Amino acid sequence: MSIIDVASLSPPFACRDYELVLSDGSLLGVTISLCDLEANTAVGRFARAHHAVACGFVAVTGGPDSPEHPIVWVVDASSLILATEEGERPVSSELEVLIGEYLGLFFVQIAPYAPELGDIQLAPVHVANDN
Repeated sequence: MSIIDVASLSPPFACRDYELVLSDGSLLGVTISLCDLEANTAVGRFARAHHAVACGFVAVTGGPDSPEHPIVWVVDASSLILATEEGERPVSSELEVLIGEYLGLFFVQIAPYAPELGDIQLAPVHVANDN
């Protein structure tokens, strides 16, 4: 069963566009949106089943390996879950880390409109090696 039913998406509560640069120099467009956690949609049910405090979508464009469909993001009390459409190729670890970083920025930027997101702290998925 697909968790992304594009036909039944409700308008996001908040949305921001970003440009990301990958380590190979590729430029990607990323749109992050906050959706209704209580919506009676597959995404809402998926988020509630994972005890989420927030959920939404990440749309990635511009790269040859960009996902065809939006990525669902779900945040619970201690972790970030990224879910892709069934059959979609896996998100690269680099993109996964960048999405996590930009979600943290997104939460800060929209906190005036969704105060519950202002307290969410996303820890890096991988340890950076500066050597």
